[in-house]
Amino acid sequence: MTERELDTQTQAADPLFLAPELQQLDAFLGEWKTEWHVMGSDGQPRTFYGRDTYEWMLGEFLMAHYTYVRMDDRDYHVMQIIGPYDASSQTYATRSCDSKGHEVVMRGLVDGEGVWRFEGWSQRARLDVSKDGYSMMASWEQIDDEDHWHHWMDIHLTRSA
Repeated sequence: MTERELDTQTQAADPLFLAPELQQLDAFLGEWKTEWHVMGSDGQPRTFYGRDTYEWMLGEFLMAHYTYVRMDDRDYHVMQIIGPYDASSQTYATRSCDSKGHEVVMRGLVDGEGVWRFEGWSQRARLDVSKDGYSMMASWEQIDDEDHWHHWMDIHLTRSA
């Protein structure tokens, strides 16, 4: 192994060398209880409960996000990778796949107030992290066939003890 490879391994494992842009993802780390408020196809709101887990992947350049929720007597799972960070656009790449076989690719960014925005071609979200770091609120929209955005669901996340 070359000296450069050793330096890279040391930096990746040491949080002191974690880029500030990646440190912002620490707001998500851990286990979360979730409450989903989804608009049903009949126009009526529906509530579901689940959990989310965020953890650094080895090297701390990518974050893994796992979602589980029980909907209509079925288990629903999502696995998302957040990262890498793109300095030129100041965004994070995200890619997720779910237990129904859907894939979603988005870009995420965070503003100076700690508000996160994720956007892809068919859905987008605003995620507000509370000042104390113990809750988050996500509001999701989907685009229709006529390119109009419509509210889809809200998810309230509460940090597990």
